[in-house]
Amino acid sequence: MEMTPNWILLVVSILACLGGVLMRSCYCKRMITNTRGYHLQNCCNSVVCALMLLAMGGKDALQFSGFTLLLGLAFGLITMAQGLSNSAALHAGPLSYTTVIVSLASIIPAVSGALFWNERISVLQIVGIILLAVCFVCSVNKDEDSSKASLRWLALCVVAFLATGGIGVMQKIHQSSEYKAELSGFLIIAFLFSAISALILYLVTPSAPVETPSSEGTIFASTGSKRVLLLAGMFLVLGICSAINNKFNLYLSGIMPSAVFFPLVNGSNLVLSTVASVVLFKEKLSHRQWVGMVLGTVAVLLLCL
Repeated sequence: MEMTPNWILLVVSILACLGGVLMRSCYCKRMITNTRGYHLQNCCNSVVCALMLLAMGGKDALQFSGFTLLLGLAFGLITMAQGLSNSAALHAGPLSYTTVIVSLASIIPAVSGALFWNERISVLQIVGIILLAVCFVCSVNKDEDSSKASLRWLALCVVAFLATGGIGVMQKIHQSSEYKAELSGFLIIAFLFSAISALILYLVTPSAPVETPSSEGTIFASTGSKRVLLLAGMFLVLGICSAINNKFNLYLSGIMPSAVFFPLVNGSNLVLSTVASVVLFKEKLSHRQWVGMVLGTVAVLLLCL
């Protein structure tokens, strides 16, 4: 990767992230039938991701230090928490606004860069962080008939927000250490741990049905072997996208300032996912939510400055 221009890695990473978001959203909104489905998706995604990273890293990916092992296990735990909460939030609420809140997690590694790695943060970036707080105020739907669902969705988004921010901080910790060359091993450890944990949760979690919008007349209405092939294809694409996104992001987090890299990646994902939600999923937002969307977008752009 050292020979590839950083902007190319960044673009590929952003596109891979978008592909993963779309696959996860399609699964959560159209294919999932019970609560165990979240664990199934997380397990399959993690297995494919680990295998893809092993193929990308070769035999050197299996050579790593104790530091990388321990941090990789912690990274796997927080990645699993992020995957579960993000998937549940996508099922409970709109793709566009869920993506906004999760994308705003860039403030956590951005601020940590200034606090722990002596990276500079500008006045405009501070203004951006303030705008993020306003965005959260606008995020709850005040419709009394759906207040319970809205609060549940917001709680899931907050968990995904904190976990996503923690992922960025751990990426920075590893890539600022003397073991930064072990990035493939670090990610393989993390995703194998996540896969095993998700499998255990899948086996022990009681199966409870979840409401899914009708898929009648669409490819998602497939049954039997066609449904299995469709699910396998979605999990394969999701795993490959996750592997590319995580490896490139981990590498870039060590060579770019936190206050630039994380908001830029999440901000780009925010804009592209919003476009996708309107075009592909026909989602509509309230005026209040559009205000929050705009403020959140402006905030991310200010953080990029």
